[in-house]
Amino acid sequence: MSSIERVFIDSGIIIGFFSGEDEVVKLFDKLHDNELCICDVVFSEVVYKLMALKYSESIEKFKFHEFKKNLLNFVYFYDLTLKFIKDAELVILPVTEEVVTEASKIGKVYNLLPNDALIASTCRYYGINKIATSDDDFKRVDFLEVINLED
Repeated sequence: MSSIERVFIDSGIIIGFFSGEDEVVKLFDKLHDNELCICDVVFSEVVYKLMALKYSESIEKFKFHEFKKNLLNFVYFYDLTLKFIKDAELVILPVTEEVVTEASKIGKVYNLLPNDALIASTCRYYGINKIATSDDDFKRVDFLEVINLED
């Protein structure tokens, strides 16, 4: 009997699911026997990206101050994302003070943006060694095995 493996799900994968990408749907099907995890950073990225994508559908150029003025038109993405998390049975792992401290080190060692450093640090802290992502930057992180859409 094998134990359930934890796999971290990056925001790009969830955005791909919302966009109806066939490869992402297949990936979720493939991973369904694992414990799928995210952290608050992923929640924030997903909600923001969905809001920005929806806003961008009706404009030629993204203007952040205009986006913020119209934010009320996009707040439904909070509930939509929470429903997805619940329906997909994603586990939300807390970002602790230790995770933040380690993220500072990881970000410098692996040349990562802050959110990616927090995600990598969250994985290390919780003993997760696999991440489903479309972000090639995680391939530089030697303690993570990247699960691509092509895998």
